[in-house]
Amino acid sequence: PCLLADSIIQLHLKYNASNQQTKTATVNVPSNATTSGTCLGQFSSIDLSFEPGNFSLQLKFARTIPLKPYPSKFFLGYIRLRYREDPTIFIGTATPDKDVDLVANFIALFVAFVGTSFRCNSEIVNPLGEMGQVSFRHTRVQPFAVQDGRFGNESVCSEDATTTLAPTTPTGTPFPAEGQWHVTGEDGKICLLADSIVQLQLRYNTSNQQTKTATVNVPSNATTSGTCLGQFSSIDLSFEPGNFSLQLKFARTIPLKPYPSEFFLGYIRLRYREDPTIFIGTATPDKDVDLVANFIALFVAFVGTSFRCNSEIVNPLGEMGQVSFRHTRVQPFAVQDGRFGNESVCSEDATTTLAPTTPTGTPFPAEGQWHVTGEDGKICLLADSIVQLQLRYNTSNQQTKTATVNVPSNATASGTCQGGFSSLDLSFEPGNFSLQLGFVRTFPAKPEFSVFFLQYIRLHYREDPTIFIGTANPNKDVDLVTDLIALFSASVGTSFSCNSEIVSPFQEMGQVSFRHTRVQPFAVQ
Repeated sequence: PCLLADSIIQLHLKYNASNQQTKTATVNVPSNATTSGTCLGQFSSIDLSFEPGNFSLQLKFARTIPLKPYPSKFFLGYIRLRYREDPTIFIGTATPDKDVDLVANFIALFVAFVGTSFRCNSEIVNPLGEMGQVSFRHTRVQPFAVQDGRFGNESVCSEDATTTLAPTTPTGTPFPAEGQWHVTGEDGKICLLADSIVQLQLRYNTSNQQTKTATVNVPSNATTSGTCLGQFSSIDLSFEPGNFSLQLKFARTIPLKPYPSEFFLGYIRLRYREDPTIFIGTATPDKDVDLVANFIALFVAFVGTSFRCNSEIVNPLGEMGQVSFRHTRVQPFAVQDGRFGNESVCSEDATTTLAPTTPTGTPFPAEGQWHVTGEDGKICLLADSIVQLQLRYNTSNQQTKTATVNVPSNATASGTCQGGFSSLDLSFEPGNFSLQLGFVRTFPAKPEFSVFFLQYIRLHYREDPTIFIGTANPNKDVDLVTDLIALFSASVGTSFSCNSEIVSPFQEMGQVSFRHTRVQPFAVQ
């Protein structure tokens, strides 16, 4: 076999009854469902078919392309369910024997390293649009690199974890001195700069069957090595005792005109030996440990500039630890003369915003109080905020100016509320402005842990000469997008509130700022 899957699977499917009610049918996927599928290089799939109802459940897995020496990961990226509304299952259905086709795409469940298996006893639930959901319990799956027909070593889901990491920086444990490190390229010139105070929090088991956390400071004189190769660069920090090796790998995006390239920290790997002088009372002295954090996006800034953040940034290393950075400044690409370029400051440190070129004293607008109504006629999204735009443009005399645009409180509001996604669209004149905020929510095994956040912002407008004074491109259409963000995060069923100013950039073309914000994009009662 090339794919193994054990699970208890249950479907919850909505349907319309002949009495105009909406009901839900619960369907168990039988253990003797007919199995088929494919294993083709980067993809594999399993199809489960059963009767009555002509059910077909397809789970499609993908694997990442490995970048040596970093191992590949697999994940469940696509679920498709097809069935017929059999009246013996969908009792009283208004559409007997209707064919239904539900798809969940752009997901990432059951993530583990290729060659290992993913295991989760807890329930994992994923929606299938608005018409249903599929739940998995007591799951173990390995869609790639199966050896001798047996599961490999297992990666256990976080929901099954029974302990949590001790708080960062226990009382009395000081942060180390700041390290000032660099990497030299093949041409002998500095190609990567990194200044930071780095601290590790690492879990281990003791001989008396307790779980403890060791705090390890990365010394400022750690031995430095690394590489700078086109789209990727890395820095490796090694030190003793414990044979520690901390690797930070950066990537840069491919620029899509007119948007410049950005860099980010995408991968962290920590290897060490459980030295008994550090891991006091360890049950496994001198055990080799290898921890990886992949698919991350920290320290984001434009290529040619440096990222700076004095605030603490913490990233987990699986369930076994975390790494924290303070007073960080990093530039992994386009270093000139061995010095940092202009800096991009993290939002946690930001105290100033883009300088407006409109007259001093341009006030913020009145607070808008907007809402979106769902298909059932009920309000499904609420948003109160004072919103202001700062937009750069080129003038006919070859200068760059910034127009300040207030989103009026009476902007026309529209939007959608669809399962795991909701959006608010604000339109106003002059300038044919359209500002769209797109929200998503998570679907964890325990619904009470579900959170929402603002995932993307899209702004479309026309360079109206009455706003963009002296523009070189009158009435030019402009479309700006910032995505893969996570603003306004809160638990589903609650609202997010922040009176302070929150600023999100539109690449180099401007920014949008929010003040006195309160928003609830899901579960409005």
